Amino acid sequence: MPIKISKSLRSEILDAVDRENIEDLLRQKASGKCFLCDGKMNEATEDLEADHDLPSREGGDTTLENLNLVHKRCNRFKKNNPTVLVRNFLCINEFIDANHDATFADVLKNFYHVTTRPFVITDVTPNHFNIDLPNGTSIKKIPINTVSIPGKDKDIHFSYLQIPLNSIYNDDVQPRTVKIKHLFSLYQDLHFNPLHEPSSMRLEGELRVGENKFLMFDGQHKAISKALLEWKKVKDMGDVLIDAKIYLNLDRDEATKLVNSIQSKIIKLGLTKTEFAMKMTQEYRAAYEEYEQRCSEDGSLQSEYGFIESRPANERPRVKQALFQARRVDVYEDKKGEGPLRIRKYVKGSKDAPARIDLNLELKETTFYSKLLDKLLYKKPLQDELDRDDTKRATERLNIRMILEILVETVFEDISLDAPVKKRIKSQSGLVLWIEFMKRQIEFLLNEKFPENKDTLLLDYDLEQYREKLVSFSTRFAKHPVWNVEDVNQSVKVGAFYNDLQKNKNIEAHAKKVLLTMAYCAGMESLAGNELI
Repeated sequence: MPIKISKSLRSEILDAVDRENIEDLLRQKASGKCFLCDGKMNEATEDLEADHDLPSREGGDTTLENLNLVHKRCNRFKKNNPTVLVRNFLCINEFIDANHDATFADVLKNFYHVTTRPFVITDVTPNHFNIDLPNGTSIKKIPINTVSIPGKDKDIHFSYLQIPLNSIYNDDVQPRTVKIKHLFSLYQDLHFNPLHEPSSMRLEGELRVGENKFLMFDGQHKAISKALLEWKKVKDMGDVLIDAKIYLNLDRDEATKLVNSIQSKIIKLGLTKTEFAMKMTQEYRAAYEEYEQRCSEDGSLQSEYGFIESRPANERPRVKQALFQARRVDVYEDKKGEGPLRIRKYVKGSKDAPARIDLNLELKETTFYSKLLDKLLYKKPLQDELDRDDTKRATERLNIRMILEILVETVFEDISLDAPVKKRIKSQSGLVLWIEFMKRQIEFLLNEKFPENKDTLLLDYDLEQYREKLVSFSTRFAKHPVWNVEDVNQSVKVGAFYNDLQKNKNIEAHAKKVLLTMAYCAGMESLAGNELI
């Protein structure tokens, strides 16, 4: 397969000789190994790409010195992160891909090759205790902290410690499988912000002299990420120290309640593959589970496209529709610990809609789906691997929910807008214009950096960093004076605008004549005051 060098990247190479011979020069530089994962590369069977060591958005030059040959899959995982953040992580990424149900205990044993052992409490007083750890070190006079729980007759005792990885057991309170996306997010953050909250653990037995165990019931991903920072730096990964808050008198049921309260504050990531199947109708849920099992047995990659192609030809259109509907449901429904999707309360017939709702704000269900949600969801089945965290669709889901929240914030629940303004914007024509402008603004914000990904921006990039700009854009859209006129026939331009608005026609051409444009909404143009005349 040819090495993929985009036209835009090639054009940025200033040295004419390097630009002309970049493929051969990168081959020589690579010596057959991927710069990111250090694995072998096979140009005949694998997709290979040029990657910036230091990302261009951080000032990295498009030169031979800063470009390297990498696997496409490694580059997709890296996205726009510095190489230093990725190279270690790709090793554990390969491990999790090969062990989809790996837990914290599995990672310790089979990836870090750590054998976990009990520790020994050597002395206990009312205010302190001493311990001997399995790595041969001792900690003396560990302070015991106490907190009273309102409404309960039991005080909670706890201590803060740094303990070696080889002394930590996974608590069966939460035998969670490892989520790659969550792991990578923590791993990135720990590079720049090492001061995270400690992982939560409890003692297996009572606080008394003798052998005991540290049971981790929350913070497994954090501990794995912290250890990964030391990967290949230390001789024995079991010696890596983990920050821990140790509960000294917490039983299993109390730990379960505590971890549930912690998890309720964390937004759940995207659907796992099995959860995704549960969103489909019963008929296709079973079909997907069969497909998943078959891929597991023969080692082939799973994808949306592969699932559709696995079905008989006459059945594929219905399967595609079932898959798309599952994605709709995933965006529309809240996950545990996640704030509600506020726009639901304005959708007629929604269980979240109040008994009485302002008709100026009410959305027909068909309008919500056809003019908003379906305009944002990528409809084509993805050929990318459906990884365990459903990464691409999880990113798309969070982006879409953010965009819909911006609509609620800047239109439906903006108290500075009069009711007639909101009614006009939430009309079919108004929503079509709003969603089209928002999509183009997202393309504008991202396409300078990622010009080849126009159709999949919501899948590929987290838009949270652009939220403020998108809120400002939508606010200017909603506060354009054309929405707030008293006489819809006050001029030919305004009359034409409202004539098509009332007929649910495309109003963009008329909007342009009154300067309701992309440039205006982005703050690049100002109104002179005569736009509606």
